[in-house]
Amino acid sequence: MDPVAFPPFPYPLNVVRGVDALRELASMRERMLLPVIIGDPDDVADVVERHGLGDWAEHPEQVVVDANDIDGRRMLEDLVRTVAEATPPGAVDLVAPGEVAVPSAAISAVRQGGMLRRLLRGSDEAVEAVESPRATEPVDEIDVEDAPPWVAIVEIPGTRAWEALARLCFGAVDHDLEPAMIAAAVGHWEVAHGITLVRVTGDLLEVDVARPPTGDAELDRLAWEHYALCPDVVEHGGGSLRSYRDGLAHATHWSFWWG
Repeated sequence: MDPVAFPPFPYPLNVVRGVDALRELASMRERMLLPVIIGDPDDVADVVERHGLGDWAEHPEQVVVDANDIDGRRMLEDLVRTVAEATPPGAVDLVAPGEVAVPSAAISAVRQGGMLRRLLRGSDEAVEAVESPRATEPVDEIDVEDAPPWVAIVEIPGTRAWEALARLCFGAVDHDLEPAMIAAAVGHWEVAHGITLVRVTGDLLEVDVARPPTGDAELDRLAWEHYALCPDVVEHGGGSLRSYRDGLAHATHWSFWWG
């Protein structure tokens, strides 16, 4: 089967079979490229439309400049403070920022299936694999028939994950989050936790995590940062901030989505 036609995009697109997407992503990383999975033709068109990449000549580079001027750690601290102050007491089952953490005996896994669910649509086997707290089977070894035939992986100029995200102009303006703000947050987590980009769509951001947080204080801080930047990870994630926080200790993938 020949690859389908993909819309014009400002950066080179590598079109691969859907079931091979993660394997090809890893191969491109080994070749010192900065790849990001976008998805099928509709996903590519959605990224162009939502993030204003139609007029791309100067806009992405300005986002890079703006993001570089933002201290991601301080921005997240301010955002967490604002969200915590607006949250009614008892509405969130986690200690407020700055308080002493109470260790939790129960460790629950963060669901890491956002990208796999979308790439492997309708596969019960894939859903079961990614919902297991100890799921380690790579996507290219799961035998599925429902993966999209072709997926685009974009090569973005730069050497850092935050630069790549900035050049995609990824923002959530309906949530008052400009592209430079999200890129600055990713830059902070890139240094602190070694994150790399996996997938970006119109409303989805997924990353790999080389150094998950350790210790109660770091887990509390990171859970609040995620919640402040993207409340949907908790509010529409089928869990609580406490369970989300506990799962971060073992999660090597993070997913963010803004509905």
